[in-house]
Amino acid sequence: MRFLKCFLCLAIAVSLFSTTALAKGQKVSLTDSLENEISISLDSGYVYYTFNDIDKDSSYFSSLPIDKNEAREEIANGTYMQAFCESEGVQVVIKVTTDNFSQSIGNLTQMDEGETQAVMKSFKASLELQNHALLKEPEVTEIDGYKALDFLCRAGSGESGFSYRSLITIIGSRCYEFTFLSTASIPGEMTKRSFDDMIDSINLSIKGETGEIVKSVFMSVLSILAIVVACAIGLVFAYSLVMEFINARKHSDKVRLKKRN
Repeated sequence: MRFLKCFLCLAIAVSLFSTTALAKGQKVSLTDSLENEISISLDSGYVYYTFNDIDKDSSYFSSLPIDKNEAREEIANGTYMQAFCESEGVQVVIKVTTDNFSQSIGNLTQMDEGETQAVMKSFKASLELQNHALLKEPEVTEIDGYKALDFLCRAGSGESGFSYRSLITIIGSRCYEFTFLSTASIPGEMTKRSFDDMIDSINLSIKGETGEIVKSVFMSVLSILAIVVACAIGLVFAYSLVMEFINARKHSDKVRLKKRN
């Protein structure tokens, strides 16, 4: 009996301190240097890393389909978290970036309908220019009460093709991207529900979200500028998204080959 109790305690300890296997509903919390907080609950079966893990030993990444150097590069490009569920062929990416465009908007939630639709149309046009097929019309939705642009697309073809759902918002002059990728041409109902659950679990506590947009003549031409600037941003976003997913899949294949050998 004493041995059984020790065994159970050990099993519980292992499950509590495991960094790569998550129980359903396990929350991942991220706090950056500006004290902005983001949290999301991942489904079971995911392994992940965050920007806080970049100084960990390379062995930490051995169970991930990405090595430390690749993770370091992703983090340098604004990745806060990248999670993988290889058994389901899905991936979750949270990125936070800032540039002149995001600074000119300040807060997407404070934009009126016409300005929001102008930004939406520009992103849509840029994705279509990159041959990303829209699986449904993009729409304006919310992430934890903040206005966000919601895209469901198909990129590429054959073995290199994949589908993804991407939610984009701008808060405090920073662009927050939540992307959910699937190897399926069209995500199945279970995958869609899983993505919905994770999106519903997102919590944001962002500094500067109450900053005012400058209401002036500048705002009267913002919609026109948004179409031009966001189009260029969308092209970069689309390209980095494709390369990010393809590189992760290539690395995953290499890991499987090593394990077989």
